[in-house]
Amino acid sequence: MVAKFGHHPNRWYRDQDGDVHLNNASFFNSDEVDLAPGLNDAPVRVQNTQLTDAQVRAMAATPIVVVAAPTDGTANVLVAVHIVLGRPTNSYDDAAADGNINFIYASGADGSAGLDDIEADTFIDAAADAARYITAQSPVGEVTPVADATILIDNDGAEFTSAADTTANTLSIRAYFRNVPMVAFS
Repeated sequence: MVAKFGHHPNRWYRDQDGDVHLNNASFFNSDEVDLAPGLNDAPVRVQNTQLTDAQVRAMAATPIVVVAAPTDGTANVLVAVHIVLGRPTNSYDDAAADGNINFIYASGADGSAGLDDIEADTFIDAAADAARYITAQSPVGEVTPVADATILIDNDGAEFTSAADTTANTLSIRAYFRNVPMVAFS
C-alpha cells in the first residue's frame, strides 16, 4: 500500500511520490479550501445528439432537443457544447439565412441557455468538416436557469440551404450540462 501524506477523508492527499489525488472529485488547495463548493451536488452530465441533413435545414422552424427537460423542479444549465459538422459531400449556404446557431430553453429567447451563438458563417458553409467548442458565458455573464425546460439547438435566421446534394451531412452535438435545484437549499 502506498503511504499517504496529508490524507483527509473527502479531500485531497499527496502520496509519497508527490502525486495529488482527489477524493469524491472535489477540488481543494493545499490549505484545504474547497475551490469549487457544490461541485459534487451538480456533476457535469453529457448528452450526445446527431442531426440529419433534413433537421439541419429545418432548424430555424423546428429547433431540436439537445438536453431533455428534467421533471423534478430542477433546471439543466449548459457548461459547454462541442459541435461537429460532418460534411462528406457538399456545404450548406448560410448567405440567405443570415442567422447563427444558438442554444435556447424551450420557453426562452435566443441565448437564454447561457452559451454564446455559433457564427454560422465559416462554420455551416465550411469547405470541409468543421468543429466548434464553446463554453458557458459565466462567470462573465449570467444564466437564469429555467425549471423543467428542454434545451434546444436553434438557427435564429432563415433555413440553411444548398444548391448541391447535402443528404449525407450530419451535425453532431455533445452538450455538457449540470442539473441544479430551483428551490431554496441550505
